Amino acid sequence: MIDMIGKICKKSLHYRHGYIELMKRIIEGYQCTDIFNISFLSQYDDIKINTPEYAIMNDNEDELLYHLKSKRLDLTKILEKCCLRGAVNCFKLLQKEFHVKITKKCLDASLKGNNQHIINECLKENEPDQYTVEAVIASHNFANFYKLITEYDVRIRAKNCAEYKNLHAFIYILIEDNFNLDFLIAPSFHIPSLCEYFMQYVTDIDYADEKGVTALIYSCFHYSTDVAEFLISRGANINKKDSTGHTPIHFAIISYWDDHDDLSLYNSKVKDLVELLLSNGANVNAKDKDGHTPLHLASLFGTKEIAEILVSHGAKINVLDATRATPLDLTIQREKYKYKINSKPETEYQEAKKIQALLKLHGGITKHMNK
Repeated sequence: MIDMIGKICKKSLHYRHGYIELMKRIIEGYQCTDIFNISFLSQYDDIKINTPEYAIMNDNEDELLYHLKSKRLDLTKILEKCCLRGAVNCFKLLQKEFHVKITKKCLDASLKGNNQHIINECLKENEPDQYTVEAVIASHNFANFYKLITEYDVRIRAKNCAEYKNLHAFIYILIEDNFNLDFLIAPSFHIPSLCEYFMQYVTDIDYADEKGVTALIYSCFHYSTDVAEFLISRGANINKKDSTGHTPIHFAIISYWDDHDDLSLYNSKVKDLVELLLSNGANVNAKDKDGHTPLHLASLFGTKEIAEILVSHGAKINVLDATRATPLDLTIQREKYKYKINSKPETEYQEAKKIQALLKLHGGITKHMNK
C-alpha cells in the first residue's frame, strides 16, 4: 500500500504533504516492520525558490508573471506544468495575458493535476485519446473517468486500471470485458477475493494470454504473495512457462528489480514469494529461453538473501546459460557494469560482492575456470 501511494504521489506532487502524512499514519497504525523510504518525497520541498517551478508548485501567479517577464521561457511547457500541478491561477494567467495554446499534452496533464477548471478548458480544445484515458485512470477521479467513457469514443484498457491500481475503474469495465483477460490482470490488485470472484467465470486457472502469461505469473510479476498462495491452493501450475520460458519464480525474482529504492524493501517483497513458490514445488533449476535459471537472475538482479534461499533449495551453482555463463559470471558482470537495482551504485556493488562470496563458498566457478 505504501509503495502504491508513493507512486501516486510522484504524479501529484502538489498534494505530497498530505500523501506523506497518510503514509506515516499507515506505517504507525499497522506497525509495519518493513523499512519504507518515503523521505524521497520531501526532496521536492527543496525546489529552489525564485524559480518558475516553485511558483507553479505553489500556484503563485504573481511570482510566475515576474519570471515570464524577466526570462525567455517555453510558454507551452510552462502551461503543461501548470496543468500537471493543478495550478489554476498560473494557468489563467498564461491564458489571459499570453494566450498560450492549449495542447493535447495539456489535456493529459490536466487530468493528472485534477483541477476541474483546467480540465474543462483543455477538453474544449482537444479530443481525448488513449493517453488521455491512461491519465484519468492514474488520477483516480471517477467523475472525470465516467465523463470520458460516456461522452467520448474512448476505450478503457484493464491493464491501465491495474497499472495505476484503480480498482473502481477496473470493476466498472468488467461488464464489457473478456473475463479471462480480466482474471489474468486481477492479481495486480493484491486482493485474493477478487481472484476468487473471477473463478466463477473462468474454467481454466492456467489460462494464458498471447504471451503465455498466466494469473499466477501476473501475481508474481506484481509480487502479490497472498494472491499467489490463493492461486496455488486452487491448482495453478507453478512451473508453467510464458513465451520467453520464464516460470513464476523467474518473474518473482526479476519483477521488482527496476522499481524499488532499497535492498531491504526488495527482500521484503520477494523473499516470502520465492519461499512460497519453492515450498510448493517450483523448479529451482528451471531455464528460460536464454538458459537462465532463477539463480542466474538472482545473481544479476537480486540480493544475497534471495540467492541464499535458492541455493538452500538445491539450485545448481555452476549451471550454464545459453552463452555458457555461470551465475558467478553474471554477478561478476553485474559488479563490473554496475547493473543498478536501486539508486545507490555503491550499495549495488557491495551486493554483487556478497553474492560472489556466497557462490564461491558453495563451489561457484566461472566459465573460464570450467575449461
